[in-house]
Amino acid sequence: MSFAAVASRNPTKIQACAAALESYALTLPCRGFAVDSGVAAQPWGHEETLLGARNRIEQLREIAPQAALWMAIEGGVVEEPTLGLVAMAWVVVQRAQREGVAQSASFVLPEAVAHWLRQGVELGDAMDRVTGEHNIKQGQGAVGVLTQGRVSRQDLYCPAVQLAMIPLLPV
Repeated sequence: MSFAAVASRNPTKIQACAAALESYALTLPCRGFAVDSGVAAQPWGHEETLLGARNRIEQLREIAPQAALWMAIEGGVVEEPTLGLVAMAWVVVQRAQREGVAQSASFVLPEAVAHWLRQGVELGDAMDRVTGEHNIKQGQGAVGVLTQGRVSRQDLYCPAVQLAMIPLLPV
C-alpha cells in the first residue's frame, strides 16, 4: 500500500500533512517516522531551519524508501532587528526526483517567550514555562496558545505543505 512518509511522530505535523494531501484529493495515508534534524533542537535562522527539514527528508528516504512521498516540517526562529524573535517553519516535500519547498506564515514571539529562547530553551519548553502548561508543542503549539486557539499548529503548517506541493503537481 502506498503512503506518504512524514519526518515526525508529532501528531500535529502528521495531521497537517494529511490535510494538505486531502486538499489535493490525494488519498495517501500519512505515516510518521522519528528522524533527527541534524541541527540544533531549536533551529535559529532560515538557513539552519531549512537544513533541518532537508536533513529529515534525507533520513526519511533511507528509513522509508517505499513511500510515494516524503514530507518534513522544521520549526525555527529568526531574530529580526526591528521586530524581535519571529517563529516560522520550513517545509520540504519530495516525490521521486522532484522537490517542493515553502515557508509557513511567521509571527513575532512575545518578549517573555523570546527571553527563554535566547537562553537556549526550545520554543515548546519556553511556552510551557511562560504559561505553566505542559507539552504545548505536542498540542496546539505556541501559535495556538498565543492566538487563544484561533490558529492551531495544523492551521499554520497545512498551507505551507500545500505550497510546497506545487512543483510535484501536474500543471
